[in-house]
Amino acid sequence: MSRHNVNLSQKASSANALALGKSIPETILRLSGPAILEQFLICLTSLMDTAMVGSAGAAATASVAINISTIWLINGCITALSVGFSFLVSHSVGEGNQEKTQSVVRQSIIASAALGAVLMTAVFSLHRILPKLLGASSDVLPNAQAYLGIISLGLIPQALGVVLSAVLRSAGNTKLPMAANLCANLLNVAGNFLLIYPSRTLSLPWGRTSLAMAAPAASVLTVSAPAASALTAADPTASLTAKAAQTIPIWGAGLGIRGAAIATALSQYALALIMLYHIFHAPTPARISPRGNYRLQKRTLGSLFRISVPVLLERCTLCLGQISLTAIISGLGTIPLAAHYLTNQTEGLLYLPAYGFAYTATTLIGQSLGAKDRTLASRFCRDICIISTVVIVAACVPVFCLARFIIRLFTTDPQVAALGTTTIQIAAATEIFFSFSVIASGICRGAGDVKFPLAVSIIGMWGFRIGLVWLAARVLMLGVAGVWIAIAIDCFVRSVLFLNRLIRGKWMEAS
Repeated sequence: MSRHNVNLSQKASSANALALGKSIPETILRLSGPAILEQFLICLTSLMDTAMVGSAGAAATASVAINISTIWLINGCITALSVGFSFLVSHSVGEGNQEKTQSVVRQSIIASAALGAVLMTAVFSLHRILPKLLGASSDVLPNAQAYLGIISLGLIPQALGVVLSAVLRSAGNTKLPMAANLCANLLNVAGNFLLIYPSRTLSLPWGRTSLAMAAPAASVLTVSAPAASALTAADPTASLTAKAAQTIPIWGAGLGIRGAAIATALSQYALALIMLYHIFHAPTPARISPRGNYRLQKRTLGSLFRISVPVLLERCTLCLGQISLTAIISGLGTIPLAAHYLTNQTEGLLYLPAYGFAYTATTLIGQSLGAKDRTLASRFCRDICIISTVVIVAACVPVFCLARFIIRLFTTDPQVAALGTTTIQIAAATEIFFSFSVIASGICRGAGDVKFPLAVSIIGMWGFRIGLVWLAARVLMLGVAGVWIAIAIDCFVRSVLFLNRLIRGKWMEAS
């Protein structure tokens, strides 16, 4: 049977994702497209959120920034649980065992709510202490404490939303999580708009001008802008009235950083409610009825421990590593630090497709192995690597060529722009190595091979990246450009290790 003419529905009639397309490439693209778009929309909303918080002042931005390592750790815990349930759901769907799938989905609701409750209790109990320990200054501390405390109140729905999104993706439906996350993110932006800023008026720079004229009958005349100019030249009172008529009042709570935190927490509740609705009503293999056994089972907990703990350790490794890297780079000065930050922001857009393909890989590999079809799993592995490489390289080429223009969208400082152009070009030229590692990690997780990504993460971060960055920045004095070259070397080594793992087929031995 030709690789491009595989009737996947014949492979596994009950596996939703395996029946999406008439060929392997079509199935990959149809499943990964919404996942990539979802990641892009989340990133775009995050940038908008950052900008809106930043408009409240430098202290507001610092209040969020000081809590970022805590937020990374929280997200790491939730992500680890979602990866565990992604593995369990994808394999049960691949097996065609509907009863087992429904049992796992019900347990995912209880487990995610329980994790959210533990995180909420811990973070809320420590929300006044953690910003102090992280070095918040006196002008930042009150808002930082308030932000973390309010954010903690949304951790139960956040865990539910993230885990149930992963469950639906693993069942083969990436469109519903994309739509749900889009709605939640739009609510977050709208909440920021209304809660961060005080009441104000918005000017209307187009259309006709409404001019209220003082007259015995208190009549209101509507005239065109040129006519209004002529009238207001003769009547100053009319000028003031015309100006007022060109604006619309907007209510605002004026809560500043607290408003941003409330908007974020409310958006998490919206996401959880939407995902719960889909779990109970959407026609997917993960659909369940409200009635049933929701108790956590010993076997499920054992599988979660085997899959989720290594993922959590991997996330903790990345979190601690990023904190260490920031400390090294901050010693280079303000301009290099700014160039590094802007390069990180730009690179975030470049590796979005990698995470979309990684989610797709976990689903397709998990369902294939659940259906006991290693040949199909190998072919999905190969084609995902090929297709994702083409997509990512195609995205990086224009970024490399337009690096100077891109950096000037974020800064007007000529020194930052010049240095940032170089670092963005280095990142774009070597992005494929990092992206391949992300995708290969998704492939391994679909097979339950979670220890290898953990080992690569520890070796890469502490054995290569931090050491190479310190050598480039502090010993060889290569500046922030040297830092990005060091990061590229680390990513290259990781990609080689993963490529060797995939070629030798060791990743399937864990399944």
